[in-house]
Amino acid sequence: MDKNLVVYFEGLSTQYDTGGPNAIAMNNNGNCVEVHVGSGKLFYRVGQVDFNTKAITWGTSTQYDTGGPNAIAMNNNGNCVEVHVVSGKLFYRVGQVNFNTKAITWGTSTQYDTGGPNAIAMDNNGNCIEVHVGSSRLFYRVGQVNFNTKAITWGASTQYDTGGPNAIAMNNNGNCVEVHVVSGKLFYSVGQVNFNTKAITWGASTQYDTGEPNAIAMNNNGNCVEVHVVSGKLFYRVGQANFDTKAITWGASTQYDTGGPNAIAMNNNGNCVEVHVNDGNLFGRVGVNQELKVILYADADFNGKSKVFEGDTASVGSDFNDLTSSLKIPQGKSIILYDSVGCSGRGRFFASDASYVGSKFNDIASSFKFAEYGIREGDLIYGIKGGTFNHIGIIVNDNGKLVVREAWPRDNANASKGVSNIHIPYFSESRDGGVWEFIASPDFEDVYILRVKVDDNTAHLAAEAAKNMNGAYTCQYLSKTMWDSNCDWYCSELVYKAYAQCNIQLVKPITIGTDIVLPGDIYNSDKTWTLYHYKP
Repeated sequence: MDKNLVVYFEGLSTQYDTGGPNAIAMNNNGNCVEVHVGSGKLFYRVGQVDFNTKAITWGTSTQYDTGGPNAIAMNNNGNCVEVHVVSGKLFYRVGQVNFNTKAITWGTSTQYDTGGPNAIAMDNNGNCIEVHVGSSRLFYRVGQVNFNTKAITWGASTQYDTGGPNAIAMNNNGNCVEVHVVSGKLFYSVGQVNFNTKAITWGASTQYDTGEPNAIAMNNNGNCVEVHVVSGKLFYRVGQANFDTKAITWGASTQYDTGGPNAIAMNNNGNCVEVHVNDGNLFGRVGVNQELKVILYADADFNGKSKVFEGDTASVGSDFNDLTSSLKIPQGKSIILYDSVGCSGRGRFFASDASYVGSKFNDIASSFKFAEYGIREGDLIYGIKGGTFNHIGIIVNDNGKLVVREAWPRDNANASKGVSNIHIPYFSESRDGGVWEFIASPDFEDVYILRVKVDDNTAHLAAEAAKNMNGAYTCQYLSKTMWDSNCDWYCSELVYKAYAQCNIQLVKPITIGTDIVLPGDIYNSDKTWTLYHYKP
């Protein structure tokens, strides 16, 4: 695993219980232990993760104590340590997990400090780090677990910062990463643990985002995944820790769900399990690591000679130059394929696997790069030719695949089937022999991926609205009012009305005898910004 770690949360989250808050731990074998609070009682569940189906098989929810909130850590040997709060006092329990029966044999609940809330991390050698809050001050303790006696020998409680709540992750090399909240700002610190002296040497406390609360997971390669809440929305960041400089290089903050609070666990393969609360219900998600690997194929339908690339590629090499006919990319990622080396020249945007790159781009690819921003439902795609002909569509989810929904004539005779879906790479190509006025094929000189300045949920609702818009195409946009009751559509009308149904007016309609909106009006709107520009 390396800096190209990519976590992809596929599909919807799955409810597995009620209560909250909850926390999760997982080992490298896909075994996990979840803990949560329900009406002042503490419960656990043991689960088995299937990373292929992205599902968890849970054992029964079992009460083991009272109090809350609680947190959990587990090593690869099935040993676990749980911490929780009871009336301002901090307790721990050491347990042994039986993954066959999905049950835990616990030691006694032992008070070790005061304050709260608290969190815990543990390595495969029985070393552990506990963090907690006390009067808006942040403390840590380093401990050594005896799994035979189910007891922990703790070092002193040491203040290291202020704020809270806080969370901790540790790998098997004695490196740790801590995250915490201060007045709606999110901070991290990277540390090195001395298990002999039971002390931690911390790097600087560094702000990396805003929101609250937050949680962190890390593997032995220094890859980490952080989760946090912002106004009822759940976000994650993937980072790479540098233990020499005690700094983390973070990827973008990405929304993946709603609710909160949330927690995360990760194994050494970069696969992770996330849990969170939403309206008193407990949900889980399985995230799968997908390295930034692209497979190019010399023939359509993923056949023929192939070559695997990792990360941005300035040249596909002399052995594969001008050969690509189909390609596979990581789920949730996008690439721009270019016809010249150095990621220059003509380009084509791909947001998913492509069984054919299109007739205009077949056998000409020389380089590619990953798109900095992932596209989403509700993004727009705009093409222009010669400054006089332009066209726009909206990106929607069609059975798990992002496609363009557009109003375009599909039949030369009567322009029926005018509203339909087309694969993103084919946006600039001919449409089943159809014509728009005098143009048989657009042959766009420039294509832009646009983002509307709204949140993910609003963009999703606009895309869903567009999916429900059906009917014929009309090119009579100068003699048609925007709010005609008939089902004839022109391209920018479809996009405009999709967002209008979400109370978003992309532009003030221009009146040329009647009320209309042109594609260029949406492109030039202060409600949109350009994600990508390429020349197809």
